[in-house]
Amino acid sequence: SSSSSSSSSSSSMLWSGTIGSSAVLSRSRSRSSMYAGGMGVAQARRSPRNTRLRSMRFTQRSGLANLDENCIGDPSLTVTTNVNMDKDQKMEFMKQASKLVSSTLGKPESYVAIAVNDGVSLMWGGEDTPAALCQLVSLGAINLENNKKVSEGVCEMLKNFGIPGTKVYIEFRDVARENMGYDGRTFAG
Repeated sequence: SSSSSSSSSSSSMLWSGTIGSSAVLSRSRSRSSMYAGGMGVAQARRSPRNTRLRSMRFTQRSGLANLDENCIGDPSLTVTTNVNMDKDQKMEFMKQASKLVSSTLGKPESYVAIAVNDGVSLMWGGEDTPAALCQLVSLGAINLENNKKVSEGVCEMLKNFGIPGTKVYIEFRDVARENMGYDGRTFAG
């Protein structure tokens, strides 16, 4: 049942694990050798070659060298709904959602974070009706095929809480590595 007029709301988050040890990028090359070829400092820092090198160093030092570069990241799914979810049902939903995101995006489940904010004030089409607003954020793997699979899976799971697929919006956001932080740094370094 929906409860947008309820004064209390509940939040839960499932974090499936950690990404690994922290990484420090190597700065062992001298400025003169790093910026050889007549490039200025700013150009060299932005060059595709240097960006790729920094990414490779991060991958190697963080213990993730055996993974595809596009597979490193922090996919997170946030579901906000006006429906009050039973604690056990909510945890089961979060576990299923974690597996869905992991398998669809091709990322280890230990990287996946799921948050559910239930019992919030939410109106759809001017009416107090069961509804959900969702957001999937990831470093890569956001594309039409994956988005359709996640949308289908999330909508199917939300039906168990009386939320029809016609009352679910899901935003898919592909975040640049420099725009996502983890453990005091960003994924770009």
